[in-house]
Amino acid sequence: MWYYRHRLHGRDLWIKGLLPGLGAVLLLAACVLSIIDYAVPAEDETAVFGIGGTFVVGIGTCCSVP
Repeated sequence: MWYYRHRLHGRDLWIKGLLPGLGAVLLLAACVLSIIDYAVPAEDETAVFGIGGTFVVGIGTCCSVP
């Protein structure tokens, strides 16, 4: 956390506030859309418990890395 965040005005507001927030929202949307696409077993040749294999491998990797 930046201690000087309360002094964001003009260009600093865009560079340190709004653009990183917009990037986070876009990355979150891409992640959610990927999860939805990969979870459908018809889109993949492998299915594990009725869930797409790519989704299972991706979630397993995310959960196993500390």
